[in-house]
Amino acid sequence: MRVLVRRVGAPGAGWGGAWAALGLLLLTRALPFESRSLSAIVDSGPSPQNYVEVVSTAVAAGWILWALNWRTVQPRLLFRRHWRWFLLLCAVYALSAAWSPLPALTAYRAAELLAAATIVLFLFGMSNDPYGDLLRVLYLCTLVCAADAFVVDYRLGTWPDHLLGALRSNPGGGVASSLLVFALFAKGFRPRMRAFHSAAAIIALVLFGSLASYVALLTGVLAGCAMAARNRLVGATVLFLFLSIAVVALLDVSVPDLTEQVGALLDRPAESIRTGTGRFGLWEETLKVTANRPFGGGYVAAERLLSLRADVSKSLVWQARNSHNGFLSAWEGAGYIGLLVLCAYLLALWRTLSLVGGPNSPALRPMLVVLIITNFSVSSLGGRLDMVSVVAFALAALPTAGACAGSWAAARSMSCRR
Repeated sequence: MRVLVRRVGAPGAGWGGAWAALGLLLLTRALPFESRSLSAIVDSGPSPQNYVEVVSTAVAAGWILWALNWRTVQPRLLFRRHWRWFLLLCAVYALSAAWSPLPALTAYRAAELLAAATIVLFLFGMSNDPYGDLLRVLYLCTLVCAADAFVVDYRLGTWPDHLLGALRSNPGGGVASSLLVFALFAKGFRPRMRAFHSAAAIIALVLFGSLASYVALLTGVLAGCAMAARNRLVGATVLFLFLSIAVVALLDVSVPDLTEQVGALLDRPAESIRTGTGRFGLWEETLKVTANRPFGGGYVAAERLLSLRADVSKSLVWQARNSHNGFLSAWEGAGYIGLLVLCAYLLALWRTLSLVGGPNSPALRPMLVVLIITNFSVSSLGGRLDMVSVVAFALAALPTAGACAGSWAAARSMSCRR
């Protein structure tokens, strides 16, 4: 009589453990319980919130080592296609600690970024339902952004009196736009589920009320329509005609009139629309400060201390904690090398997503378009860990889905032999 022997992995080293580690990592960053000045980290050192984040990052790193020890996942997943560029980006960021004004902060944030991306990658590597997990990531990130905005409003005591922008959040708008694009262009949904996900995304977009996310959504929808056309020339022509009509229609509308109308629609001052909610001045100062620093000023630390410098206009940087632009974040943190590596990573990811099959694959590249456009208004891809970057990690991990699943789902085996 033959006896079948199964290797049962250690508790928590599988798919469920990955979700638990990711949830802990995100929630400890999305529920701030303190408010400090920008100079506090220099004057007073790390805060209790910072220590909580360090502990959650250590737990995440511990789970990664635990999973690798039990061979739940393949470490070579990190060296496939576009992930090699991401590893190089993390290495460049870590190296910038050598000239960072806060080297410990720079090294820690680089490790945090790598840990979060690795957990998402391993989660999808064990997934038997990758598109279902992508939806779960989208909803988790949406809820985290909503919780973050709610806690901030509660702490400040500023409750909105209107629905549009009641939980104002630029990252939340980017995640909700990604969810809506996925619901619109993925072909694997039943009509009721497509309507449900679309309605949930629209409600979230209204609550978050981000103008940048509306622009990103429009761009993503246009990109999806162009890619859905069987003939690429037809798709490109339709996109060109649409943009041409939009430009011609706007020729008769003066900039002040347009900003007044958009401001009235979004309940914002026209001046806020014209200045990109202060972003244009912030970007100008960021470019000026980093012009003579080809290797950047240190990942995260350079942005954190920007408004404390004596050679920047305080009226333009408005005590900003980051540059509100992921590409500028990469440049400010690691110079031209950081920006080039980030662009190479996104280009490699774009090419990889074109190879992914399945009925839902037509939605992937339009989602990436949404994330890239969103990245011009928030410091996400190439910046710091937030919900937009987590969604980008999920897109980057999707091509590796099932790489380590094997018999794990059926026999709970934690060995990955493929």
